[in-house]
Parts: sequence; structure tokens; C-alpha cells
Amino acid sequence: MLFFVVVARRFGPTGLGDLTVLLMIGSVVGLVFGDLGVNTTLIARMNGAAGATRERIASTGLFWKIVLSALSFALMTAAMRLTVGFGTWPEILAVAVISCGSLWHEFLASLTNGVNRLDAEARFRLVFRAAVYGGGAVICFFLSLVDVLIFMAAAGVLVLGIAFVVLHLHVTPVSGSRILPGFLREAVPVWVTQVAQLTYLKLDVVVLGVLHVAAQEVGWYAAGWKIVDVLTVVPALLAGAVLPLISGALPDTDASAIAPGYLKAMYILPFFFVLPLAIGAQWITHLFFGDAFLGTPAVLGILVWGLVPVSAHAFLATLSIAVRRQSEAAELGAATAVLGIVASVVLVPRLGYQSLAVVSLVANSLFAIAMIYRFRNVTGSTHWALGLKSLVGALAVYGLSQVFARSVPGLMLMVCGTAGYGLALLLLRVVTLQDFGRGWRLAGSLLWDRAAERAGAV
Repeated sequence: MLFFVVVARRFGPTGLGDLTVLLMIGSVVGLVFGDLGVNTTLIARMNGAAGATRERIASTGLFWKIVLSALSFALMTAAMRLTVGFGTWPEILAVAVISCGSLWHEFLASLTNGVNRLDAEARFRLVFRAAVYGGGAVICFFLSLVDVLIFMAAAGVLVLGIAFVVLHLHVTPVSGSRILPGFLREAVPVWVTQVAQLTYLKLDVVVLGVLHVAAQEVGWYAAGWKIVDVLTVVPALLAGAVLPLISGALPDTDASAIAPGYLKAMYILPFFFVLPLAIGAQWITHLFFGDAFLGTPAVLGILVWGLVPVSAHAFLATLSIAVRRQSEAAELGAATAVLGIVASVVLVPRLGYQSLAVVSLVANSLFAIAMIYRFRNVTGSTHWALGLKSLVGALAVYGLSQVFARSVPGLMLMVCGTAGYGLALLLLRVVTLQDFGRGWRLAGSLLWDRAAERAGAV
């Protein structure tokens, strides 16, 4: 996030918009052609496997990652050159390397998660992002944007090379010699679901670039989108952390033990991120990006609500893998994704760039609702009463905050609004004081102890 804030301050909306479009083209091509569901399938299959089998699974993943990365690099370069009218060759090649580096970053993180070593994964993620994006943010003050991108590409290659050697020696042995048959066949439905989820938020900026929306408006949208995109990492990481547990790799843990409580948590916890951002959109935009981003607060105020359905369908998509029903998630994801893309192409040229934020929110919500209903037999029920109470409490607090928006400082309003939501949860009996302790224990079981409690944890 810091990197994009510095770029916005240094190069303005146009510079941020152009860079974000290039990066998102690389990200989209990478997910569509460079992942193919390999990472998530790798985690699910490695858990509980014996040493020799685990090594063979990891080697299979490595082989396909090399093949898919080479294909992705070529397609990224061609897509950036042919679909947009900006970007020099050094910029395009650097962005392609950075994007492929992200593919390998996620692959190596999957290896650590696959052997239930979230501690190693956390350290690796921090080091990679600090070196690539943190380093890029620092030198962005002194160099041109193209030089910054070249530095980030080189830093990514260096960190990934060191990380691969360390993981190979200390976490899990990996070689490229043995290929497990049927691996891709199992991974493809996961890939379809991931591609569908990509269209609900991460494809937004690319759509604006392809539709030739004004560069300044793309920059305004990209600024709000980036804040929300950073937070979507939270449900993705939590879903990845819970996958080894609901895959039954540990004693006395399975999907039926964890899924009901986890889904309930996804009805509640995201609002603690959503409300302060929605309430303080104007203040946050001014703090991060300055006065040049006039159109960002309205976009941010819409996009941020999408974190709630994203949290739900990210978990349920992961759950579908654990219970071997990933093809069902893929069907739902593909159907709603097509509707979202068609709506974007039709509405954005007529109603403007802000309409894309509305489409993204609606598409996320439709996918989440469909997933909640389809997997209700695994989660115990849809738990709609709890979700409705949580939503009503959040909307009531948000509406009340708008009454005082002109008279109360933004930061204070954000704090009061978040506290008000917590109070609303207690008054509506969505949670009790004991639930906060249970939630803390569940977080510890996922992130530290790596052992989950049975139903009723939340």
C-alpha cells in the first residue's frame, strides 16, 4: 500500500492509473494462465501426505509452475504491448517480471502452508513484500518510475531465489523429476473459481483501461481500489490458513467442525474493516493521496462494502476444495462472473467509471449468496438471521455517521462508528462477551497453534 501511495504522491493520478493498469494486466494473465489452481490444490494434497508422497506432490507443482510461468511471461508482455497505448519496453518487461515474481511468491508460500508451516510463510511474505514494494517505495523518491520498476523486478528475483533454496533445505524437499498424474485435472475446477473471483474486483482497473476511460478517472478508481485490494488479502490468507485444518490433516479436525463457526465470523468481522473505511473515505483519501484524487472517495465508499461478500465466498471456495466439491464452486463463479463482465461493458460507457464499483459490489454479493446457499449442508445452515442482524447493525451505524459527517472529524467518526457497530452486535445479541474470547482462541488456532476447536468456536 505504501508503494502505491508514494507513486500517487510523486506521479499523480495519471501515473498511478497507468502503472496500476499494467500491473493488473500482469496479475490477470498470471492468474488465468500462470496458476491453473496449482497452489491451492498443492496445499490440500500435501497435508497429511507421507514424506515421499509429499515430495512428489511438491515436485509436480514445481514442474507445472515452471511451464505456466514461461507461458504467462510471454502472454503478459504481449497483452501489455497490444491492449494499452502506454508503457515503454523496459517498463513492460519489468512489470512482467514483477508479475511472474508474484506467481512464484504465492507458489513458495503454498509449499510452506502445505506442510503446515504458517510461521515460515508469514516471514517469507513479509520479506518479499518489504524487499520488492518497500524498497520500491523508498527509491521512488529519487528515481524515475521505469528505474523503480527495474529495481523491483531485480529485488523480486533475488529474494525468490534465496527463499527457494531455504525452503528446499529447511521446510520441504522439492525436485523437478517426478510428476504426479491427475494433478491438473483436480486443479482445473479450482482455477475456474479463482478466475471467476478475479472478475469481481481485481479486473476492475483492467476493464477501465480496455474501455479507454480517461487516465485521470482510472487513477481515481485505482486509488480506491488499491485500498480495498490490500484488505482482500486478509480473507484470502485466513481461508488459506484454514484449508489444512478443514482438509482433515490434523487430529479431530474437519470441515463440519470448523465451517459453521467460520462462516458466522465472516458475517461479522469484515464490518470492522468496512465501516471505518466507508465512514472515513474522504478523510482517508486526503491522507493517503492528497487533493488531486477528487473522485476516489465515492469509489472507495462503494467498493469497500464488497469486503463482506468477498470474505464469505473466499472461505466457501476454499471449503469446496476440502470437501471435493470445487466443480460446484466453479460453476457458480463462472455464471456470476459472466453477468458481471457483461454488466461492466454495458454500463461503464453509459454511466461512467463509478458504475463499475457498483457492478463489482453486486457481483461479489451474488456469488457469495449463491455459495452460501449451495454449501449450507456443510456449514450447518445459511445462518441468514445472524448475517441479517449484522448487516442491519452496520448500515444503521453508517447511516447515523453520515448525519454527523460535517460536524465530527473524520478520524473520530471512524473510531466511534466502529465502536458503535460492536455495541450494536451486543444489543442485537449477535455476539456475547464470551464470543470475543472464543474468536480470539479460534484466531490463535488458525494462526499460531494450528489446531482448531470443534463446532461452537465462534
